[in-house]
Amino acid sequence: VAAVLGESRYGAWGCERVDVRSEMPFAVTVGGALVHGRMDRVVLGFRNGRVVRAEVVDWKTGATSVDGTAFEERIAGYRSQMAGYRRALCTMFGLEPGAVTAVLAFVDRGQLVEISGPLGE
Repeated sequence: VAAVLGESRYGAWGCERVDVRSEMPFAVTVGGALVHGRMDRVVLGFRNGRVVRAEVVDWKTGATSVDGTAFEERIAGYRSQMAGYRRALCTMFGLEPGAVTAVLAFVDRGQLVEISGPLGE
């Protein structure tokens, strides 16, 4: 889990600067509806003064004894939330979905689950 806290994770982005925001509030209009909330941790990668990459990290606990199919179902329950966060970052910074990733960080398991790809609607 410490991997999402280190700068080396974001070195491959090729950005001039990386900023970290904790408990980042957001309010965006998506599909005609106002969506708002707070993201646990957001890492923003800048190039030429503009955000070009982003990752949202959501801290999760309470899954130490959950394995196999039950764990996959737990992750599936968070996919919509993480897609919403990714969509919000795309809207806020004018990014394509491929430039925004999401990570579920299960701190009590020491496990990261990355969520990326198409956002769907």
